Amino acid sequence: MRFASRHIIVALATTSFIAACHRDRDTDKGDQDDKAGRTADAALVKRDTTRALGPGDVRVSTVDSSFDVALIGDTVHTGFGKRVLDDVDKKTDTAAVEGKGFAANIEKMVKSTVADAMGHEILFPVSSIQDVRVDDSGRLEFIGNDGKKMHILESSSRNTGVNSTFRPDDAKRFIDAFHARKAR
Repeated sequence: MRFASRHIIVALATTSFIAACHRDRDTDKGDQDDKAGRTADAALVKRDTTRALGPGDVRVSTVDSSFDVALIGDTVHTGFGKRVLDDVDKKTDTAAVEGKGFAANIEKMVKSTVADAMGHEILFPVSSIQDVRVDDSGRLEFIGNDGKKMHILESSSRNTGVNSTFRPDDAKRFIDAFHARKAR
């Protein structure tokens, strides 16, 4: 049961993270919380793994594949990258749950919930972003229309074991695609 309790806490934390990153579109569009890095135009959606990139679209991953950022159509997509998603798949495999009792059922439910929650991405309309640039450490910086930095690809202040830096060529490719899309 101790194992199931730990996963319940992880599931609740994950759900809280996703809820904090998403604002209902019916809220006051003028009310923005810069400290949380949220915009009223952001949307949380289930990741579409079948989506193909079109002309001018681009997808790049951080150096360690923890995060992906993509420009698809007139929308910036952000979410966990292959490394994190593979780790989540491995740790939330319900087929690996032993037992058939109540605790096993709870563990399966929690693992399914976590896996589903982690399979989402956050979308930002290009129109809500004034500029994208790369800082000295290789991190992409998104600047909102109000001129303030958006906290799109930032982790908490704790060491999370993920790297949010991009290879210089990938960062340049994303920024160039963004500027071309913004110029249209």
